[in-house]
Amino acid sequence: MSFAKIKMYEDSFARTNLESINQSFRYDEGLSINGGFADESFSVYDHPKVIIFSNTKKLKASELKAIIEQNAITFISGDQTQLNSKELFHDLMMSEKTQIIQQKGGTWSEIVSKESRANQYPLPHWIGYLSLISLISFPISYQLFSRFDDKGYLLGKTVGLLAICFITWFLSSLHLLSFGRSTLWVAIGIVALVSMSITVRIYQDIWTYFKNNWVKILSLETLFLGLFLIFILIRMMNPDLWHPYRGGEKPMDLAYLNAVVKSTYMPPYDPWFSGGYLNYYYWGQFIVASLIHLTGITTEVAYNLAIATFFALASCSAYSIGRNLITGNRKTNMIPPAVAGVISMFFVCLIGNLDGLYQVGDSIRYGSNILTDFDYWRSSRMMPPDPPGHEITEFPFFTFLFADLHAHLISIPFTLLVLGISLQITLNDTKQVLWKQIANLSFLGLAVGCLAAINTWDVPVYASVVIGALLIGEVRQTGGLGILIFFRTFGKSAYAMAISYLLFLPYHLNTVTFFNSIERTTNTTTFLQFFSINGLFLTIVLSWCAYSLYPSIIKFLRMWVSPKYFLARTYSSHPKFLLITLVALLTITYVAVGILSGTFGGTIPISVLAIFLLCIACFFIFKKSKSSYSDAFFPCLLAIGAFFVAIGVDIWRIEGDIDRMNTVFKFYLQIWIILGITSSYFLYRLLNRSQFTYKGSIFFPWTILIILLGTSSLIYTTIGTIDRIQDRFTSSKTRFTLNGYGFTETSIYKDANGDINLSADMAAIHWLRENIDGSPVILEGITPSYRWGSRVSIHSGLPTVIGWEWHQQQQRWDDQNEINARMNDVDAIYTTPGLQTAQDLLNKYQIKYVFVGEIEKLYYPATGLEKIYSGLNGKLEKIYDQNGVVIMKVKDM
Repeated sequence: MSFAKIKMYEDSFARTNLESINQSFRYDEGLSINGGFADESFSVYDHPKVIIFSNTKKLKASELKAIIEQNAITFISGDQTQLNSKELFHDLMMSEKTQIIQQKGGTWSEIVSKESRANQYPLPHWIGYLSLISLISFPISYQLFSRFDDKGYLLGKTVGLLAICFITWFLSSLHLLSFGRSTLWVAIGIVALVSMSITVRIYQDIWTYFKNNWVKILSLETLFLGLFLIFILIRMMNPDLWHPYRGGEKPMDLAYLNAVVKSTYMPPYDPWFSGGYLNYYYWGQFIVASLIHLTGITTEVAYNLAIATFFALASCSAYSIGRNLITGNRKTNMIPPAVAGVISMFFVCLIGNLDGLYQVGDSIRYGSNILTDFDYWRSSRMMPPDPPGHEITEFPFFTFLFADLHAHLISIPFTLLVLGISLQITLNDTKQVLWKQIANLSFLGLAVGCLAAINTWDVPVYASVVIGALLIGEVRQTGGLGILIFFRTFGKSAYAMAISYLLFLPYHLNTVTFFNSIERTTNTTTFLQFFSINGLFLTIVLSWCAYSLYPSIIKFLRMWVSPKYFLARTYSSHPKFLLITLVALLTITYVAVGILSGTFGGTIPISVLAIFLLCIACFFIFKKSKSSYSDAFFPCLLAIGAFFVAIGVDIWRIEGDIDRMNTVFKFYLQIWIILGITSSYFLYRLLNRSQFTYKGSIFFPWTILIILLGTSSLIYTTIGTIDRIQDRFTSSKTRFTLNGYGFTETSIYKDANGDINLSADMAAIHWLRENIDGSPVILEGITPSYRWGSRVSIHSGLPTVIGWEWHQQQQRWDDQNEINARMNDVDAIYTTPGLQTAQDLLNKYQIKYVFVGEIEKLYYPATGLEKIYSGLNGKLEKIYDQNGVVIMKVKDM
């Protein structure tokens, strides 16, 4: 730039360590004045430079990676601090000693015997062990749920499972005992001793309860078994653990489950990243793996048994919570409180959203057959189009019906356990002795802590529920609010949260989270979308609010209708009236404008209205007696929390999410569960009020509306189940079975590169299970995710060099280069004709077996495979050759 013979240049290279360069201009002639660095508006936008670089030193990719990592720089508060790459990234790899231990352990034939009676008669064995766990843990649940009418009998099944699995996991995480059947029996013994100590102390109470309530206990056990067997039938009609187009996450779930089963210590090894360990909330798989070790039932059967188990646990837990929300004088309840439990069970676990009604309407409109044209999948995607959003809108019944043994499914009964313990806290109207408080808070901490290791997304919401319940309990015991109440609540909450973290410290120390913040959402939920998902619950909540506030609303309107009364009486007698009026008008205006304009989406305005009405209801409840307060205050606060979550989802999303996919997915499931519980209470109370049920002119149209919404929600339960059962891998039906691999016997997978006979691969995988000692590394070909690729590691649990790319990228976000390098190395072994290159790579990853099946033949050249068949100059020996599948063993050199 030149002005009046004064030339100005921006020196782009003065602050770099680059060698002197040739420039098309010179600025060192005559008098030179350094004016500091130029503003970017001059150096970048107005006068961009054209720079040409010459590659003078060609380096390999590995050399470049080493240089970059060695000189990695982090900028902290403006200072440049050199960090070693191992300080910058957590490598998520096992130590050499741990690798050796993990590879030596986990021999499949020692864990599962195909010829055992458990695998010949899996159903009675599974039920027997569940009953044993329930029986030995009942004294603990009796103590924990002392205010429950059923003494926590149904929730006690989850309590026992949690306690036994935690002890086993903790011992194996500290490397005190290896994970296996013997350690599980040690854990069962410890739980039995704790139960025995409780029984000795309150033997007479427990015996009296059993003697007086044996019919009730029998009916509760029948309820659990009935729900369990119903879902067993559903799984037996479609036991397939994969689908070519809607396979879901079952392959990942199976891979991780098998790896956990075979792992000697925790954390388990990563079956899709040999030498590494799972950087995932694997604790749900650990629970199922514990039942597999106990029973000896093979994974492909245990998987389907586990789905039915978690469904029954969740349904019964919802029943127990709904039943025990109804307190007070039982004689004033015209309808048995058990009805509230049944409603709660249906609302949480058995109904669907309103898409069933929409599909019936479509079938009538287009003249199609609803029984054959129903789309069960579409109901889990209620926020089209994509993009934006890509939201998953699962609800519990879809989750169990689709049957991915995924984190969000396994966590449902444990979130309900946290809700159950929280309810118990709110029901305590007398102070407990110190040791009981510590014991109950410790188990509460255990229940919250397990959520972090099962499905971390659940922790913020349910930790908030716990804190709210502790506050309610303190208020109820003291009869009012005060600064001391808040201090006591803070102390108890801090203790419970600290316990929740410390008990699972081995998990937290080995887990790396790459996305820890929130960011603005990409889009919002319309009112119709929210109503289509939660319409039944929203209607019931608002109906209860309207009924509860009816006298106040009438008084409010009369004050406005009569100016004389308003001016002469209201302001002087009720100085807060004008403030309440102003807030009400602003809220109603905001809701109306928001819904009509869609400026803030439809969910935020309607949620604000619900929160406003619930808060007013809470205010009046708080002014009433203790018994009335304890009955309704907790459901109100739960509902308020659920609507706040709905608002939050429309403002923020979790960092790194695919638009709002998982943010909506995870939090809307929590909203469903909480609103399902609270709506059951509100509906019961509405039906139980004679002045509303029999005298109100609004009752008849309201009843029609509730019946319509309820019936519409049950459409998915019936027709959706039929459609899901018919959604098989192939049109040919396998026998009525729990074997999730039955479909592989006759199925042909249509891969993009060619057809694959699944039976040949599965026969080889079963052979590996029965004949391979330990858990050595096996090599298999790579395909795009969600295809038949990684099938050996999925179904055998043996670690492979690299599995599904996208899943590894999520769990090792800061190590993408290593993932790419492994994929390239696997391709090189199967592709290169060079013997030495293949041998070096086999040694690099400590590969013990090489698998060559249809996948490898379709994805790799024959010249590359030929060197494997020929044995790599004696390095490989053939140990399996059937139906076109070859397995080569790497010889010890």
